[in-house]
Amino acid sequence: IVGAHMRTHISLLLAGAFTRTGDHWQVSQATGKLANDTFDGALTLMEAGRGKPDDIRIAANFAELDLNPILASDGTKEPAKRRTASNNDYSAMSLRVETKRDANFDAQVKTKKLIFRAMQFADFRASGRLSSGEVAVRQLTFAFAGGTLDASGSTHSAASGNQVVVNAAVSGADASQLAGMLGAGADQIAGKIN
Repeated sequence: IVGAHMRTHISLLLAGAFTRTGDHWQVSQATGKLANDTFDGALTLMEAGRGKPDDIRIAANFAELDLNPILASDGTKEPAKRRTASNNDYSAMSLRVETKRDANFDAQVKTKKLIFRAMQFADFRASGRLSSGEVAVRQLTFAFAGGTLDASGSTHSAASGNQVVVNAAVSGADASQLAGMLGAGADQIAGKIN
């Protein structure tokens, strides 16, 4: 539906109030289950004219969202939590942005707990858009080292490749927790970092 070139076998259960007015399709007051995690939210589809991309919008709120079963459904038969940065070839990942898509995709996801590989993120919020010639993350926020990390970014197609812009800020982070994450002794530095 979003033009991704990957195999997935993700279970999705969705129930809600369905309405259609012309080219506007909507499932409001939706409840459901994605893989093993329940959510509530809304799904909207706005059909465009012939040759133009449709707009798909999803808003989903989870109590907990475990990405490992979802990522493990890509046909590799290897659980996502067993992969690490050292055995993934991130340099082979393409940052190319499709300049002509069949559908634009807009998503907002909130969860009290996000699980990705062996990492857990509290109070996670993400909002982004995938459209022709652009991938934009409007907001990416989660609890980090006793504080909060806020980030946003985008990549746009340009004549000679892609232009990537990323902004990030940390507020109220505990310096000793950050030092521990970087392998230093937690007692070597103290205080808050902004």
